[in-house]
Amino acid sequence: MGATFTNIHIKKTDTLRREEVEEQLCTMIGKKGFKRTTDIESADETVILCEVNGGKWITVSSGFFETQSDNGILKMLSKKLNTDVMSISCYDSDFLNMNLVNSADNTDAWVNVGRPEYEERESNYPEWKNKVSDLDRFIEVTQEDYVFAEDVLNHIEELMGLPCVQSDLFADHPPESDENVTVTILGFTAANSENTAPPKLEISHQNGMPAIPGEKQFFQIINKGGASKGLGIVFVGSYIENDEITFTDCSLEFNSMSITIEFQKTKSADGSYVLYWRDEEFVLPPAPPENLSYNRKYKLEIERGIIFRYTPNGNNCKFLDITICAAPLQNWTDGQAVTNVWQHFGSKRRYVEWHNKRCLEIWTSCGFFPDDRTGRIREEDYELD
Repeated sequence: MGATFTNIHIKKTDTLRREEVEEQLCTMIGKKGFKRTTDIESADETVILCEVNGGKWITVSSGFFETQSDNGILKMLSKKLNTDVMSISCYDSDFLNMNLVNSADNTDAWVNVGRPEYEERESNYPEWKNKVSDLDRFIEVTQEDYVFAEDVLNHIEELMGLPCVQSDLFADHPPESDENVTVTILGFTAANSENTAPPKLEISHQNGMPAIPGEKQFFQIINKGGASKGLGIVFVGSYIENDEITFTDCSLEFNSMSITIEFQKTKSADGSYVLYWRDEEFVLPPAPPENLSYNRKYKLEIERGIIFRYTPNGNNCKFLDITICAAPLQNWTDGQAVTNVWQHFGSKRRYVEWHNKRCLEIWTSCGFFPDDRTGRIREEDYELD
């Protein structure tokens, strides 16, 4: 997997102070519904400022600036700080673009490196004339073919005085301050971020295909609502009454811990048998604040997720029937998440047909023989109706 990042670079001037940059950033981020905090460990979002001692640029990296397809932020900062402001965005090391603006002289320079499937803009090299030390060399290095698009930044250092320690800065992996590099971390919390909505669970990750006897399965649940206490998990299906399928090695993983759980067979209100587990004291953490950056929100959802693991055993013909419900005890009906492998297809038969068709498409595109049945689901192995 390649490198993906976006950062912003603010050109130093004789009068520009780093404190002014911090002030403008805090004002801009405050308008997004965040307030400054000195407790970096508990901050919802952070902003990294990095500068090389004696260097020409102040670099800013944060989830707040995950993409710069709209350069309004650059123009605003350039106008407020009266200097060049440039973004560098790299996408999985496949391609990279740079956008430099200056509100005073109306510069809006753009360059693409690599071959994106869709170019937001075309490179406009004349705009870079007074922004790089050697325009011909700049054109040459940005038009080269790179295995990793970010390798072009080695040349940008010589042409714009922007060291790689700044130009390829990742917000999640800032360098440490030393005698040559100064790194400042600003912390922000989402104002009024308490989630008062009722708990509501969703399945975020799970095994595909029908389960295989004796092989451990899993799914992860995340809470999209507010914090609450109480969690229940239920296995549902006709296979339960006569123990045609049983489940072992059942556990929950959360907060870097793992606990073993045991299910009880009981009759539900409609008279069918289910396998049921509940814990009235189980704490469901709240969903992350909605106004967080995509990457930060995704990371927190995964950190707060709950993984349920289980191993099915028994009648393989009924494995497509395995259906599981996870629900918060304080909002059971509206907050539950239900999963089985065919739920999005309307029926088991439609799922099998889709799966086998997809396998055939993949084999054909890879040059395999269409009659190769590897990976296909044999309809005769399961009860589909």
